[in-house]
Amino acid sequence: MNKKELRSTYLEKRISLTDAAYADRVHKIVQVFFNEIDLSDVNVIHVFLPMVKYKEPDTWLIINRIQKEKPAIRFSIPKVSNKSKALENFYFDSSDQLIQKILIW
Repeated sequence: MNKKELRSTYLEKRISLTDAAYADRVHKIVQVFFNEIDLSDVNVIHVFLPMVKYKEPDTWLIINRIQKEKPAIRFSIPKVSNKSKALENFYFDSSDQLIQKILIW
């Protein structure tokens, strides 16, 4: 199976999840992250923002908790450039700032 086929298969599987099953899986991902990742020496975390319509894991749960518990940690967010189609990254400190950056692009 190639990458395109794998993406399609797993997108279908995610979309077919019930809301309860989706919430359960996201909760487990968040638990594993905080149980397994030592954030004591972390300065920056690169994280994607979820597309809710595709039932991607809700990384906002991780981001919000880290912002409360470890405010010195910064976040780098990827975005595909409309012009070059290249992956670009930028820092953000709050969702308000993020929304403004998206609107500017």
